[in-house]
Parts: sequence; structure tokens; C-alpha cells
Amino acid sequence: MCVLCRAIYLGETFCSYISINNSSNFDARDIIIKSEIQTERQRIMLLDTSKSPVESIRAGGRYDFIVEHDVKELGAHTLVCTALYYDGDAERKYLPQYFKFMVSNPLSVRTKVPLILLHINSVSNILIIYVLSCAGPRCEGALITLIEHTWSTEPALKEGGEDNRTGPMIS
Repeated sequence: MCVLCRAIYLGETFCSYISINNSSNFDARDIIIKSEIQTERQRIMLLDTSKSPVESIRAGGRYDFIVEHDVKELGAHTLVCTALYYDGDAERKYLPQYFKFMVSNPLSVRTKVPLILLHINSVSNILIIYVLSCAGPRCEGALITLIEHTWSTEPALKEGGEDNRTGPMIS
């Protein structure tokens, strides 16, 4: 089981380049290729060539494709790629491959009256244009602080293991 290295965040479009390689000494014929993402709740078919199989992949050849999926669920995901084909002896063969990855939340908001702590989980640039800070019934007519801040890409941890991805405390 392979594990994808890059972090995937909720709301992103998962995109993967997949290559089916024929490393045998014979041509593979009538290849049915399927690619799906499995989560705890569902299976999402990304590619299915059952209705029009790939006619053949010559010895040493390959068939390439790209699959995409808008990620809408947190947690463990598995990209499953399968090939069903006839080998040189006209024998039916099945080859599955599994790739696991986690989908994380790119932003978490924790509130503690009267402070708001923004924690950026993603390592890409994020621009928060307006953060309004006001809590409780006394907010009516209160001055609300407007803050503009850009987080840039920085290492996730400082020396000594301190988290470096936390935004400013706003009161």
C-alpha cells in the first residue's frame, strides 16, 4: 500500500496523474481500467473504461490518464486503481493498486471570550481579509476591530518543536 506524501486539504481539488505500464514481454489486450476514491462513507468512481476498454498496451508501453475529485470529506481516503486485462496466453489478469491519503482541515477557529485564535493548518498562502472580534450580548453598538493579515508559507515548526503556523491573537 502506497501512501501519498503531499497533504490534501478539505475543499481542494484532488488531481492525480496515473500511468498504467506494461512491463511484460507481451501485449496486454482488452484492458478495463477503473479508478475510484474510497472514504468511510462513500465510493466515488473517477474513471471506468468497462464500456470501451483500452484495446491494447504493447510490451513496454503505457496508458496515461488524469483523474480529479473535489474533496468534500475529512479523514482517511484511498485512491484505488485497477486493471483487468488479457495477457499473452489469453488468461484474464487483475491488478489492483491502493494509495492512502488523509484529508485535513485547512483552517480551524477556536474561540475563547473575548479572544479569537486562528490556526492555519495549510502551508499555502492564506489571506484573511476581515476578522470581526466581538462576543457576548454587550456587542450591540460596540466597536468591532477590522484586521487584515496575510500568512505566508513558512516551515510548520520552529526550532525546538514550537508550532509556527498560528496567526495573531485578536481582541
